[in-house]
Amino acid sequence: MSPKTLYQLSGLSLVLGALLLIIGLILNPVDTGVTTVKDPLIMTSSLLNFFGVLFTLLGLPGLFLRQSERAGLLGLLGMLLSFFATGVLDGTHTVISFAVLPVLATSPATAAQLGTLDTAIQQGLLGTLVAIGGPMILLGLLLLGIATLRARVFPRWVGIVLIVVVPIIPLSFVVPILSNAGLELPYFAFAAAGFVLLTARGFSQSRPAVQLEKAS
Repeated sequence: MSPKTLYQLSGLSLVLGALLLIIGLILNPVDTGVTTVKDPLIMTSSLLNFFGVLFTLLGLPGLFLRQSERAGLLGLLGMLLSFFATGVLDGTHTVISFAVLPVLATSPATAAQLGTLDTAIQQGLLGTLVAIGGPMILLGLLLLGIATLRARVFPRWVGIVLIVVVPIIPLSFVVPILSNAGLELPYFAFAAAGFVLLTARGFSQSRPAVQLEKAS
């Protein structure tokens, strides 16, 4: 399989991940406590979000490898931090949303205490992981965005989007109108890079990877 095909598959994975997350966000019901957990749409929405996160994680290494020589250590650190933070933050929450909370909600013994149980889950090991994952995703996106701008392999707007997302994420927790944007924008940034990978447009032609593609 040629490097070009691998890059295109990575791009497809990033774009598909964002599309699944958009659909999942649209289907996600308004939070009304236990009633929401019992809503059939929450299962569908959470599953779509889970696979959206999964496809994004599968595509992220390709985003780095396409610019690895120029992005260097900065790009590698940015990709690794973004990768693990995405898995810790969104991967765990989507699994809890479709595999844990609905089960607890169906049992009379636990349904009445669902809010307490959810709080206990969030304050346990998951809470620790989230506390670590929050700064990781901010630093990861910032480093990856800077490395992308410096590498000049992708169009500059890809790196700019990755950087602009960083201040929006914390703002989304205090500005209601940004509540969904802050959580979804990183995936849109990854999808933007994925689109470039998929279409092979806008790349610098001096990359060694391009020479490998020609040699293959």
